[in-house]
Amino acid sequence: MESMGCVREDYIEFLKSRRSIRVFKPEPVPEDLLLKVLDTARYAPSAHNSQPWRFIIVDDPDVKEKLAKLHGGCKPLKNAP
Repeated sequence: MESMGCVREDYIEFLKSRRSIRVFKPEPVPEDLLLKVLDTARYAPSAHNSQPWRFIIVDDPDVKEKLAKLHGGCKPLKNAP
């Protein structure tokens, strides 16, 4: 791969192709994929490597509906698997 300084071109293309998803397929996310995504998210940089985040998996339809009502931008959560 061709590099741009210390950032590889394939990473740049990946970031440029990122899109927001507001419509979801009804199929549940496989647990192994969900765990892989969460494990990968832990590698995000944080100040002094403090990693202050907490991840919560919400699969209860009532909770998702309540979350969707919190703000206009949260409406897609209602139908997210």
